[in-house]
Amino acid sequence: MEAIFADVDPPSLPSLSSAALLSCHLVWSLFDEHRSGSVPARSLHALLCVLASGGSLLHKIRRLFLLMARGDPRLLASTRSSSAVLTDLALLARFLDEEAAFGARLVPASVASLCGDGTPGLVSERAFLDWMSREPQPLVW
Repeated sequence: MEAIFADVDPPSLPSLSSAALLSCHLVWSLFDEHRSGSVPARSLHALLCVLASGGSLLHKIRRLFLLMARGDPRLLASTRSSSAVLTDLALLARFLDEEAAFGARLVPASVASLCGDGTPGLVSERAFLDWMSREPQPLVW
């Protein structure tokens, strides 16, 4: 985590070590509820996609799509991978006490609306961008 904060202007953070430690605690609180000592890489990647301050909103949305389509040579996201990433992001809403408005209970309906058009069970980047332009409830926070 310290490497992530290495490029941040030092006066804006009380200490590099404290920022890295707080970030680690956030990641563990979100994704390691049972304190097993491991965090899924996909979950960490999704969190960093939305919380990273650099880049435009379009860049962040494309990074989320690439995370969903990871491993597919056709660059199509499956309903399973889409659901997994949206569920990971819903954990952040729960952490922020916004679960009622943006929580995991909305993920199945969101995935259904995302995957409703085009090839059944698969989503193209264009379809994902179109879906995001409609401001889906689990991601508008």
